Amino acid sequence: MKTKSIPNLKFKDLGNDAFSVPTPPEHISLNSVILLVAKKQSGKTFFASNLMNQLKQVKACDRIFVISDTFNSNKKMMEHLNIDREDLFSPNDPKDIPEITKRIEAETDD
Repeated sequence: MKTKSIPNLKFKDLGNDAFSVPTPPEHISLNSVILLVAKKQSGKTFFASNLMNQLKQVKACDRIFVISDTFNSNKKMMEHLNIDREDLFSPNDPKDIPEITKRIEAETDD
């Protein structure tokens, strides 16, 4: 890929920090989408539940939406996160992503 420099093109900060939710340096920057793909019994839920727990502990997130068909089979590992049943979604339901988007937009000003 070639890049081209454009003289006199200046960008300025318009006051919208791309990562406005502060997180400790050892954590991921929010907003992030994390996709965990691996074979069965490889530790995906263990990793995800620990990451979410750490982010909640540092107050980097208030709410977690879970899109998973296996959440209930991993309930014990996830129960400490206090995820509301209304925030559990199936990856097989095409209505779920628009619903999550609607909920996020409704809470944007908070």
